[in-house]
Amino acid sequence: MELIYSAIVLDTLGSEFDDYTYLPADGTRGGILLAWKSRAVTITDPMFTTNAITAKVATATGTPWWLTVVYPPPPPPPPPQEDADKVAFLQELHDIQAACPDPWMVCGDFNLILRDDDKNTGTVNRRMMGKFRRLTNDPALKEIYLSGRRYTWSNEQTPPTLVLLDRILCTADWEDAHSGCHLRCLAAVVSDHAPLLLDCSPTPTSHRRFHFEEYWLRLDGFHDVATAASLTSWRSRSTGNIKAKLAISRELISRFDQAQESRNLSPPEAWLRKQLKISYLGLASMERTIARQRSRIANLKDGDASISFFHQQCSFRRQKNHIYSLAVDDRVLTDHTDMAKAAFAHFEALLGTATAREHSLDLSQLIEPTDLADHDASFSAEEIWEAVKRLPARKAPGPDGFTAEFLRACWTTIRQDFLDVFQQLYDLRGRGFYKLNQALLTLLPKKADAQGLRDYRPICLIHLVAKIFAKVLSIRLSAKLDNLVSRNQNAFISGRSLHDNYVLVKQSLKLLHQLGAPRVMLMLDLTRAFDSLSWPFPFEVLRQYGFGSRFLEWRAILLSSASTRILLNGEPGPPIWHRQGLRQGDSMSPQLFVLAVDTLGQLLRRAHSLGILQPLYPRCHIPAISLYADDVMVFFHATADDTTVIREILALFGRASGLKVNFTKSSATILHGDQAATEMIAHLGCPVATLPITYLGIPLSTRHPSATQVQPMAALLWEDRWIGGQSVCELMPNLYGCIPKRRRTTRTVADGLNGNSWARDIQDNLGLHKIGQYLQLWQIMQRTELSTTPDRLIWRWTASGTYSAQSCYTATFHGSTGCHSWKLIWKCWAPPRVKFFHWLANQDRCWTAERLARHGLQHYPRCLLCDQQPEMMRHLLLECP
Repeated sequence: MELIYSAIVLDTLGSEFDDYTYLPADGTRGGILLAWKSRAVTITDPMFTTNAITAKVATATGTPWWLTVVYPPPPPPPPPQEDADKVAFLQELHDIQAACPDPWMVCGDFNLILRDDDKNTGTVNRRMMGKFRRLTNDPALKEIYLSGRRYTWSNEQTPPTLVLLDRILCTADWEDAHSGCHLRCLAAVVSDHAPLLLDCSPTPTSHRRFHFEEYWLRLDGFHDVATAASLTSWRSRSTGNIKAKLAISRELISRFDQAQESRNLSPPEAWLRKQLKISYLGLASMERTIARQRSRIANLKDGDASISFFHQQCSFRRQKNHIYSLAVDDRVLTDHTDMAKAAFAHFEALLGTATAREHSLDLSQLIEPTDLADHDASFSAEEIWEAVKRLPARKAPGPDGFTAEFLRACWTTIRQDFLDVFQQLYDLRGRGFYKLNQALLTLLPKKADAQGLRDYRPICLIHLVAKIFAKVLSIRLSAKLDNLVSRNQNAFISGRSLHDNYVLVKQSLKLLHQLGAPRVMLMLDLTRAFDSLSWPFPFEVLRQYGFGSRFLEWRAILLSSASTRILLNGEPGPPIWHRQGLRQGDSMSPQLFVLAVDTLGQLLRRAHSLGILQPLYPRCHIPAISLYADDVMVFFHATADDTTVIREILALFGRASGLKVNFTKSSATILHGDQAATEMIAHLGCPVATLPITYLGIPLSTRHPSATQVQPMAALLWEDRWIGGQSVCELMPNLYGCIPKRRRTTRTVADGLNGNSWARDIQDNLGLHKIGQYLQLWQIMQRTELSTTPDRLIWRWTASGTYSAQSCYTATFHGSTGCHSWKLIWKCWAPPRVKFFHWLANQDRCWTAERLARHGLQHYPRCLLCDQQPEMMRHLLLECP
């Protein structure tokens, strides 16, 4: 619209929006309307530019700030001109920002994207995306987090192109003044753009529960206060109202400074001024430490960043994790009370309601019992202290507010209290343990557009005493877990790795693919695995393995006395008493789950041993199942009988344990199958997937395998490192040169030992050096005996022969030349921002004229300081006068 009347504004927005200004539209495109309520907001100094309106906003209580509303230029047909218009639009925004010294916020349709994931297709203009990103980085603009949506524009086609074009950017000082703001999308009813709603009203303050702070350990008198058990009142006196104390200190120091200009301060005044300055430095350091801890950035220490950085991180976390609405059935709840009731009902049905078991399993036919009575021994102080040391120091606390860092610092004070609690538990007197076995359950979004409760990841924060008790039991169990659980299950077991499961499935898939017969690879999804496990089942498994009655009673106390409150936006709800499932955050829960789900593997092995299921491979044994926690992969014949047996075994296991398979989320891959096999698998009710698929987060396929995955288990005589970690080609290079290439890659050690056939591979005249190496190899071959024990993979970079990420990282630098110049940058006393600049200068990545020229950007070629030499990093740091 080229002309807007008051009647249009009142009719569109309502009678309260009694003042406005606007930028006329260009035909049917563009146009900006800025309207406000004059009784609440005062807008002055409007500035009109080609694509924006800028005005100063003031309220009765807040600091004035600048607001810019933008609408981009219409794109002309030729792409070069389109880019030129957008560049001019970005320059216009840059000029507006330079003219706004106060806090600034800019919003509207930018018709530009900042990141690749701002568009659901791969077609992006990276050149303009880079220019837009540089605009936001230069004035340190920050994008306000958009809650509940990923895109704001659609082309209304099938399939649609979705883009995030509308956004709100602000400066750091504007965000500090409006830290509780919340941005969300409304429904795109009449436009292809979704309207944005920015709510700057203060967030309701929740009840602040007690929370141990790490910096307390550095304050004088802390240990005396901890001994007297008066931390709450001491916290209010010593560390409360830091901002008010800083403001009072600044005011008093300012008044002393003013008085000093007209007269000399008296000795008491001079002493007080000095003490105030010392106190101010301490309070400022304490404020920065508090902000760092609340920002949850573990890799930064005190002094590594300014306090504003930590405050911005806290604000971002608050905006991202705060739940403003929940989609329940066909309704969207926005009231806190309604959302709390919905969350309670959801988790009460999930955790607080026990599902009736239909039958149990005869585990004596599946599990061989062992003597594990030593797990019933009494608890020692050393055992409890070991559990305390193994807990993460800075994890979020439970309802009690204490962390493991507090226990480590005050162990001598509270040691006897813990010994008394564990003695009560050893005597099985757990009637009042429910007071120490409470937990808080907080919800974190799994994705940006989280709407329902299933889109949130529940994080359980357990009381510290219950956490220590579970950790002690977990340490006892972990010592035997490697011997109890089959090699097909590698999750949560020390010394085993995810890679073992992947290589097992990869090798099995390869062999079955080479066989050429129809086989099925079924990847299962267990419904709510941890939350749906029926309590009687893990106790039956533990009892069958040979655990004593006292150990089972301890585990029963932990389960039966557990209660959880849903922490919704900082407000805890009513308690939920657990009746099924394993509580996340309990150190023993993963181990119990591994023992329980391993029974499924025992069932399949029993079915194979009884001939109910056919062997997968005629010439060697291929495991029928691979387990990594709740990621289950099953192999079986593509026949009607085997398919029926697999379905019945899974149903039997689900009815006994509560771990039921969700076939709609599972997938079946058929190897060398036909239409009949596909129709037969359809009876399982799961979709059919084709290779490649993703297993444990890694692509799985039969094509282009790596060398380590396709290499046979038998070692090659001439090329593999089977002689004390070395190969024949390394120890005897002259003799190795006499071996034909086809023999090098086919002759195995087993073949070579058979009748000394390795000697017949040598096809050349042997000189003096070759004869010596020949005799050396002869002696080695005579001493070599092949073992009948199963082969195992040995990782050469660790003494134990097991893989570790640390050793793999070290191996990548094996043989490289060490350079310690990095210590001059990162291990010096300078502040972090100076270290970072030093690193940029060392890498020649500062935006000097020389680098701007390399990137084809406009620049002034000579040094701006001396105007004599070209502006280069070396000149600026070493040569410029």
